[in-house]
Amino acid sequence: MILLSGFALICGCAYLSVSDPPTPDPGYYECRRVPEGRVTIDGFADESVWRRAPVMKGFRTAGADPQPAAAATAVRMLWDDQRLYLFFECESPNFSVYGTQRNDEIWHGEAAETFLAPEGPDRPYYEINVNPDGVVFDSRIYDWRYEVLVQHHERWAGDYEAGLELAVRRRENDAGEVIGWDLELAIPFADLGVPDGPEPGDTWLFNVCRAAPLPGDGRIEFSAWHPTMADFHRPHRFATLKFSR
Repeated sequence: MILLSGFALICGCAYLSVSDPPTPDPGYYECRRVPEGRVTIDGFADESVWRRAPVMKGFRTAGADPQPAAAATAVRMLWDDQRLYLFFECESPNFSVYGTQRNDEIWHGEAAETFLAPEGPDRPYYEINVNPDGVVFDSRIYDWRYEVLVQHHERWAGDYEAGLELAVRRRENDAGEVIGWDLELAIPFADLGVPDGPEPGDTWLFNVCRAAPLPGDGRIEFSAWHPTMADFHRPHRFATLKFSR
């Protein structure tokens, strides 16, 4: 294991699979509670608690006419009293990475993206993106409208820094080519404006999304588990995240 700036970059085999039975997209996800200390952020979802988490897959492309994504993605989520956990498994048909510094526009290459709206669609929401090098773009967003976002997104990102713990690992084929990557991520509830954390039965709005370069011209495919019928910044169309026991 190589430790780089607080994350682990390692190679190996995946523990979750995009071939697992999917959780249909009914507009909500049941996020199951685990005791504190049961998840180790090391890039491997080998703890038994991860097997309790429903898997989100079947991502579809962004835009008005969502289609099945070419780059497969599977995501699971858990929570404890202090943190929200995510595990992304990303298949990469044309692996490339963009960005080296925090809040670079990493979505010009491979990126796993999480959107969280703890207080509903008309309040500030959070965007937390990570690329395969462990570079983070994170922001507290005060207005989803495009003309406002483009004016303020750099300042909003610069004013916010979540205390993330994350581990990233790449998966290679026998020829040494990267064919996928996995992200394990822990987000403190205190950095989401909920210092005491949620209670069982609470609901938020959320989405999990992906940026992936495609073969050929290298076009970036943007996809989401719960399509918004537009770009990702549509909190009124996010899915519901339900915190369960």
